Amino acid sequence: MKINRKLLSLLLALAIMSGPILPWMQITVLAQEIQTNVLAIEDKKLYDDLKSCFGPGKFDNYKAMTANDDENQTITLDMQKVKLIEIRNVDMRQENSEEILQTLIRGCTNLKGLKLKGCNLSEFDFSSLDHKESLESLSLADGKLGEVPDIILPNLQMICLAKNDLSADGACNCLTEDRFPNLNGLWLDDCGISDISFLEHTGDLQTLYLGDNRLTDESLAALIDLSSENLSGLEDLNLGKTIHDGLSTSLPNFRSGNKFTDLASLASLPACFPALGNLDLSYLMIDSLQEFASVRDGVKIDFKRNKICDFTGFTSGKNFDLTYQDISLSGDFVEGKERELPELLQ
Repeated sequence: MKINRKLLSLLLALAIMSGPILPWMQITVLAQEIQTNVLAIEDKKLYDDLKSCFGPGKFDNYKAMTANDDENQTITLDMQKVKLIEIRNVDMRQENSEEILQTLIRGCTNLKGLKLKGCNLSEFDFSSLDHKESLESLSLADGKLGEVPDIILPNLQMICLAKNDLSADGACNCLTEDRFPNLNGLWLDDCGISDISFLEHTGDLQTLYLGDNRLTDESLAALIDLSSENLSGLEDLNLGKTIHDGLSTSLPNFRSGNKFTDLASLASLPACFPALGNLDLSYLMIDSLQEFASVRDGVKIDFKRNKICDFTGFTSGKNFDLTYQDISLSGDFVEGKERELPELLQ
């Protein structure tokens, strides 16, 4: 009996001594220590957005918010549980808004998505994002940016910079593979872009949104040249009017800023990019489908809000969206073109 007691005491002593070494012992202890941070937010809109983002209805941030006080506009967070931050229409230059966002970026070590729409980021210090390894998705749409932030995000998969003015020379120079080695989605709708030479350095993309910019036939030729390079695996391409801002999709009621006259080159895109499954050519003033007659099966082309009155290339095997064509149905169509709508459209 004495031997058994001595043996039990020895085993307990060893367990206590070896506790810090055993990882499951450390995990058990750490799991009981919940570290929370209290954020006192001065801007009412920012408070409401964060309360909604961290509330019980957000699966991505399950149980992240442990308490909140509407009167004093405070939120108590377990920052380790925050995976997504969404903020709309908050001027980060006002009150303590930037301080709050910087605190969240630095403290939320498991943050995977940061979505800011309509937030004034013109004076924002992006160094807090630099080398943030957890981040996979970043949206800075309509943020009054004049250039792409010079940061490195090793695991970022998607970046949305839509509705920022990136028309200046060199504004997109930081969109490089060495800064974003895992990037596969680049959203640059409505950015005033005319020169796409920076795409040579972006790495392998699967999704590329260039809607409503200032692209021309020359830009289109440059894009096709990249079909055998880093864009060979492109699956989703927007050259029309649709604007993706990371939180929503819109199709404003006026023509795209992109102006293409070479319909043959547009029609060749599915052949040039063999993995392409979705092609947006909305609002480009296209008036004929003749060049698209031989487009391969398996690709969906969005022709919404064009001026198509020649439907020669339209057959039952084509996945074309021809919604809202700006044409007159009275009298004849343009001379030399088909004078009747195909049966599939009637």
